[in-house]
Amino acid sequence: MTEAPIGLIAGSGRLPLLFAEAAERAGRTVVAVAHEGETDPALRASAWVKVGQLGRIAEVLRDAGVAEAVFCGGLRRPRLFDVRPDWLGLKILARLRTFGDDAALRGIAAGLEEEGIRIVSPLPLVPELLVRHGPLGKRRLERRRARRRRHRAAAARLLGEADIGQTVVVKRGVILAVEAVEGTDACIARGGALGRGAVW
Repeated sequence: MTEAPIGLIAGSGRLPLLFAEAAERAGRTVVAVAHEGETDPALRASAWVKVGQLGRIAEVLRDAGVAEAVFCGGLRRPRLFDVRPDWLGLKILARLRTFGDDAALRGIAAGLEEEGIRIVSPLPLVPELLVRHGPLGKRRLERRRARRRRHRAAAARLLGEADIGQTVVVKRGVILAVEAVEGTDACIARGGALGRGAVW
């Protein structure tokens, strides 16, 4: 029996393309909905939408026989202040108590599921994209560095729990940057610039 098509709600970056390629290698038909100004044009998309057109996303996926879909890629957060929601987008926005990443994604997923599109993890189809558990290099962490790693992980966890962002840049125990509205890439660039040449 042929497996049902999988929906791909695509944002920016390489992940949507990598997911589509991996899913097709695994024998799944991919029905992609891409975001204008965000998604790589190389993605073969069934439809292009503006940020906030969630009703259109649900319609395209349902019409293609999709019952399950994945989110892949990001949306630049400043664009989220320029959303042009359709009827489903307005319905979801009206329910949100906060507009952080986690709250917004959970709200969108719940709204799409009410329209018959269940949101699932992309990881079972792209396990090769996950970093394996354990040390990646030949050298193991010294105790001092292991303590710093725990400090960084605690800072990132607090940031995530507060639904502020997902990234923390640390050098020698000093937090140089935390992700906010600028997004992950800009946070990393800012932290790198601040840490370059620092001697502490």
